[in-house]
Amino acid sequence: MIGPLDALATTITASLRERAVRHDELGRYWKTPAGYYWQDAPIERQSLMIELFQEMKVPQAEIDEYRVWLLKQKQTRQWPSTKSTASAIYALLIHPDAWLRSVGQVTVTLGKDDVMKADDLGQAGSGYVKKQWAGDAVRPDWHTITAENPNAHIAWGAAYWQYWEDIDKVKSAGDPNALKVTRQILKVVPGGRGSQAVVPPGGAFAVGDRLMVRITIETDRMMEFVHIKDLRASGVEPLETLSGYRCSGGLGHYQSTRDLATHFFIERLTRGKYVLEYEVFAAQAGQYSAGLTTAQCMYAPEFADHTGGIQLTVRPNGARNE
Repeated sequence: MIGPLDALATTITASLRERAVRHDELGRYWKTPAGYYWQDAPIERQSLMIELFQEMKVPQAEIDEYRVWLLKQKQTRQWPSTKSTASAIYALLIHPDAWLRSVGQVTVTLGKDDVMKADDLGQAGSGYVKKQWAGDAVRPDWHTITAENPNAHIAWGAAYWQYWEDIDKVKSAGDPNALKVTRQILKVVPGGRGSQAVVPPGGAFAVGDRLMVRITIETDRMMEFVHIKDLRASGVEPLETLSGYRCSGGLGHYQSTRDLATHFFIERLTRGKYVLEYEVFAAQAGQYSAGLTTAQCMYAPEFADHTGGIQLTVRPNGARNE
């Protein structure tokens, strides 16, 4: 017999489940901003909901998706306190199935070659396995990667291809994973309501022009300890050379100007789109490689992106753009 309190608990549980957001990679969670009160702490709240759903006999596959969200938060950031860490670990381990137990090794196939087999021994505790190939050992049909996980818990992996290329021929990553960075180099011109940044006529600049470097960062999840490195053309010089803490568009960061590049260190990058800007001036005429801009989460290095390399044309002062 179901009492009134049991019926109320069932109704509340159903309401919470309906309000949850499901993401193919991030799992299930609630789009509720963090606040100053205990009930606004995302990690503790998610852990408490997992305990509730476990008690209310919610389908195990659905609860696992809430657990995935907890692990994803640890992937790109740190759990903010000892309380949140203890809550998350408890929520992960109260399940009847043990996520710490592995029944087999993840297998990986490159093309038609089995490069990671079930009998490969991983690192004790983490199961970490690393394999690498150089030069002619890399085959053209390895563009297809297939991974099979025989375990009930989630597993992470990454594939990297490293090679040398002229920096101005480097193309944008195209389809980044969770983190995206783009860059524009514009000309700063005076206007009736102040200076504005525009695309230069003919795509070229002149000696003495002020240039605006505009970097746009997009992310679909919370990240911490993000580093952005923007290479600078040798024919331009920065207007601001002192390093220090800045705030641009609601994004706090530490900006450091060096000989080859300008660096941005972001401690906390919340989900959204941000714009970083700084100015340089054209000092020497010529054709220069402006390099590229790279962004990487230092807490989870697998989340990275870069722009394409570009050529920067600076004409002598007074020359006409054609």
